[in-house]
Amino acid sequence: MSKAELRKKHFDRRNNADPVLIQAASLRIQEKIWNKIKDAQTVGIYIAMEYEVQTMALIDRLLKAGKTVCVPKILHNTMIFVRLRNFGECATSKFGILEPVSNEPYQGPIDIHVIPMLAYNDRNYRLGYGKGYYDLYLAGYDGVKLGICFSEDHDNDLIEGGHDVPVDEILTEI
Repeated sequence: MSKAELRKKHFDRRNNADPVLIQAASLRIQEKIWNKIKDAQTVGIYIAMEYEVQTMALIDRLLKAGKTVCVPKILHNTMIFVRLRNFGECATSKFGILEPVSNEPYQGPIDIHVIPMLAYNDRNYRLGYGKGYYDLYLAGYDGVKLGICFSEDHDNDLIEGGHDVPVDEILTEI
């Protein structure tokens, strides 16, 4: 199965999923993530779209704990990470994603990245959304990479390519 076919399969599954189940699974995943990242000083984490593992509550918890939170933004066809102090600093992008208004990249080190996945395989490779932003960014990143995904999106039909970057660990709701 091609990556395009896998993307369609997993998008269709998520788009037809019960929002209550997505929220419940997301809460379980967020608790697991918290236990992995609570000692980090700086965390890179995405702001979730409705069909992804939800992250807003976790971001809020990180901010309240005094952590430096950096979220991705696509700028000139490149993904950068921008420091987020509150959600009031965000607007919806042309991709329909909530992202910071600021274009100023965070310059310090990011201890841990929490990475979205559309699907994953047993070798810790992820299926992304097809633009390659995360793979390009992660190729130069040597910190901890935590992938998060729903367990139903495990798919060993996913065959990684030469530019794909594995994550260190994948957390699901189970």
